[in-house]
Amino acid sequence: MKNEYLHQVDMAGFMLDDIILYLDTHPCDEDALQYYQKAREKYEQAVEAYTAKVGPLFIFDIPCGSMNTWVDDPWPWEGGCA
Repeated sequence: MKNEYLHQVDMAGFMLDDIILYLDTHPCDEDALQYYQKAREKYEQAVEAYTAKVGPLFIFDIPCGSMNTWVDDPWPWEGGCA
């Protein structure tokens, strides 16, 4: 389940990176700008879903006062990446 949510984040992030690269050379392409908005929303939704179901993906998603709780999760060599 964790891998499925992370895969969604990865796919949405790739879409977002790809359209950003295109917009670097075509900044006035209205269709690309609309696609960027959709890709950004999809990425944000994927990150929100991951955070809600699995846990924080980024340091700023950890609630204040519980910054050190990440050490309670399994480490990669303990199966934390599976």
